[in-house]
Amino acid sequence: MIADGRTVGVIVVGADLSRIVRSWAGISDAVAVTDSSGAIILATEPRWRG
Repeated sequence: MIADGRTVGVIVVGADLSRIVRSWAGISDAVAVTDSSGAIILATEPRWRG
């Protein structure tokens, strides 16, 4: 949260995404999931991962 130009709070959410990654094993399509800023957070292509 930002008020008067300063950060006054942050919310962090954790999630176990390993089940999704396992379900993608063996698929031939390239799939990527990004956050709102465009950073890749999940991908079937290892070279796309941070």
